[in-house]
Amino acid sequence: MIEVSNYPGLPWGVRWHLKQHRLGWHYFIGARQTLRVMIGLICLICLLPSAVMVVVLEGGEGVFYAVVAGLLALATLILTGVRQHLVFDATEQALVERRGWWRTPRKERQRWLLADVTAVVAPIASVEQGCQLEIVDHRYTIGSWDDTAALARFLQSVYGVRAMDRVTCWPETRPLDAEAAEAPSPQPTGVQSTTAQSKRPGATVSGTASPMPEAAGSPGHYVPVWDQRPLLKLALAFPAFVLIGYGLSLLGG
Repeated sequence: MIEVSNYPGLPWGVRWHLKQHRLGWHYFIGARQTLRVMIGLICLICLLPSAVMVVVLEGGEGVFYAVVAGLLALATLILTGVRQHLVFDATEQALVERRGWWRTPRKERQRWLLADVTAVVAPIASVEQGCQLEIVDHRYTIGSWDDTAALARFLQSVYGVRAMDRVTCWPETRPLDAEAAEAPSPQPTGVQSTTAQSKRPGATVSGTASPMPEAAGSPGHYVPVWDQRPLLKLALAFPAFVLIGYGLSLLGG
C-alpha cells in the first residue's frame, strides 16, 4: 500500500506530472507550457538543417537560410521558455495558476480555493487500462488506475481537495473512498454484471467494444487532448518530413 502523504513513495509516473519544489510545495505543468515547448522543439529541429545550409550555401540563398535560422532560433527561445504551473499553495489554501517566461517572476492568472477543487480519476477511451486525472479543466495521463488513484488520494490527504472516482462506476462520479484504494478486480467470466462491464467508455454488456459516441459533448466521450504521447507523435512528423525533403534536395542537386 502506498503511503499517500509520502511524496517520494509515489510511483515514478505520478512524480513525473506532480513536481515538488525545493521548498516543499507541489505543482503541475500546464497544457499551455507543454504545447509551446513541443512546438519550440520542432523549431529547434528545423533550425539544424537551416544552420547547415547557411554554412554550405553562399550569396542570396545563404542569406535566406540565415534569416530563416534566425527566426527559428528566436521562436525556439521564446516557445521553450514558456512556463505555466498549477501551484498548490497550502498557506493560502488555494490552487494558483502562474505563468512566466524562463526565470522571470511568475504572474498569477487564476486562483481556486482548494476546498472547491476536485481531482477526478477518469478513464481514457483510447487506452484500455489507462486513466487520467482531471483537475480544473486540465487533464494528466498518469497511467494505471492504481497510480492515478494514488495521486488523487495524495492531493486529498495533503491539500484537502476532493478525490473522485469515475472509473469504478463509470459514467457516474463518486468519492474515492478507502474501499477504492485498489484497482477494481474483474469478476469471473459469465457473472459480469452490466454495471461492472460499463466501467469504461465504449464497453457493451457482452464485453466487446462498441463505437464511441460521435458527439463531443455526449457522456463518456473522453479524449486526452493534452496527452503528451499523441502530441509528441504529431510533433515528430513535421521535422521528419523536413529532413526527408532536405535529403532529397541534396540527392537532386
